Amino acid sequence: MLSEVGKLHHKNIMSWRSFRSISNPPLCENYSQKLLKLRCFFIKENLKKIKIETEISRAEFC
Repeated sequence: MLSEVGKLHHKNIMSWRSFRSISNPPLCENYSQKLLKLRCFFIKENLKKIKIETEISRAEFC
């Protein structure tokens, strides 16, 4: 279970990296705003996954 979450987390980071490289440089102000929102979304999603990972690892230590 833990490795599955880890793989998902890694996949998200990789997809974010490739997305970021495609979208540089920003074309206009509006576009960079959208990019910022998307970055925040990625960070939030990753934080959720990290939280799940820590909860799982805590359960394993019990």
